[in-house]
Amino acid sequence: MSPENPIGWGEDYISQIFIGQDSSLRTTFNLYRDDYARFNKIEDVFKKLTDIIEIDISNDISSLLLSHSYTAFIASIRLASVGQRAEAYIVCRGSLEAAIYSHELYINQCSNEIWMNRHKGVSEMKNFKKLFKFTELLSRLPNAALRNTTAELYQHSIDMGAHPNPMMLHKSVTLLEENGHQTLGINFPNVDKVHMPATLKFCSEIGTTDLRVLISAYSREYDLSDLQTELTQLSTLVAKPPPSQV
Repeated sequence: MSPENPIGWGEDYISQIFIGQDSSLRTTFNLYRDDYARFNKIEDVFKKLTDIIEIDISNDISSLLLSHSYTAFIASIRLASVGQRAEAYIVCRGSLEAAIYSHELYINQCSNEIWMNRHKGVSEMKNFKKLFKFTELLSRLPNAALRNTTAELYQHSIDMGAHPNPMMLHKSVTLLEENGHQTLGINFPNVDKVHMPATLKFCSEIGTTDLRVLISAYSREYDLSDLQTELTQLSTLVAKPPPSQV
């Protein structure tokens, strides 16, 4: 049996889901080529940023979190592309949080020790929570526009699935009725042409905002003017979806 088709592949429910998701990925890629073109441009800026700062994840916590923001952005695209909307928003939030933490740990070197020692005891956790409170992290972003955008995206990710709530539940499951009995069905794999565009665009917004946050930190030491220009051009391409679509 070849590695492409291992013994038992497709004979159980989970691997059947994965097979269906592969088909959904291809369908989404074909239907939403403009979105994927933006994703690739955003990914290219991420890659250039990591190349410029020469990430050393063994010694630099902020770089490790930059890498996590990068890979979480990619993961959110996959989840969105197979119709797992709520799960995509969970990962989008994680990507944004990683970028914000990376920013804090880079501009405030004293915060590294507090972050690393957060689990050592009650007082250490208290110090961590005080310094890394989300509103405090937002306040240390460089300008009001970035602070407002970051806060808006963070809250929207929570509303759409990053925290359990009625809206998240509505997007993730379908109420099925058969022979007088009601059950819940999981909404994946499913390329939803009504909600898919908004979810994909949200992933793009997360990616560009991640980069705005990260570049604002690393530009203190590195010349990132070319990346900033690319990012500005990208931001104009990522239009927010109307509220009726999200």
